[in-house]
Amino acid sequence: MTEYVSALRDATEQRDAGRKAARLAELVRAGFPVPDGVVITTEAFRASRAGTGLPTPTSAVADAVRRAVAALGAASLAVRSSSVDEDLDTESRAGAYTTVLNVTDVESVLEAVERCWASAGAGDAASPMAVLVQPMVPALAAGVAFTTDPVTGERDAVVIEAVRGLADSLVRGTVSPEEWRARPDGAPGRTVDKQVLTDGQAAQVAELARRVARWSGAPQDIEWALSADGVALLQARRITGPAAPAVEPVPPP
Repeated sequence: MTEYVSALRDATEQRDAGRKAARLAELVRAGFPVPDGVVITTEAFRASRAGTGLPTPTSAVADAVRRAVAALGAASLAVRSSSVDEDLDTESRAGAYTTVLNVTDVESVLEAVERCWASAGAGDAASPMAVLVQPMVPALAAGVAFTTDPVTGERDAVVIEAVRGLADSLVRGTVSPEEWRARPDGAPGRTVDKQVLTDGQAAQVAELARRVARWSGAPQDIEWALSADGVALLQARRITGPAAPAVEPVPPP
């Protein structure tokens, strides 16, 4: 793949789409509820680099991004870094790169792409960086779920953390989450009650996390968002050590 922009479901090559986007592309193809999107490839990153400075989209890259964003037709977008070096099976780099939420016009998308590229570093030290652009999920609630207990290591429990609205409040620490524990032999139960999820919604999140773990063959932590249309899968990565929140820090506007 040498294009500057690719449909998400076609972006399965990690060297072109970065690990996050390539993983989500595989999940889309496997039938998981991942929001549609486009990937600005590492080829666009390389083409836009000028010497050792930070990359700025070339006119050809910018035009390709404008066309792709217009085709998405979304009123609000999430622009997310997707490095070839993040979320390795032996090491997670959650939070090392940039995410920009609630982007509402194409020129702001291009600015957000530059911010994502800048988080890769400068010059020869920069990791090849793709960028994932997806419609924002109109989240009623969002959070993370672990298919292995991050404290005890228990593998039969799904641990869920949930907040109202977007999960950036969870990452910033401005809101403490509601917490659930779900085991295969019973209904999920709250361990910290904030009246965010119903029993049925928590069960949906737990089942989604288990499905991803079964599909991947390894314990997972996932980022999810609940809207009126159901539970959407925003990210999934293998648990590589003591679990940390899967959601990415979101810089202030």
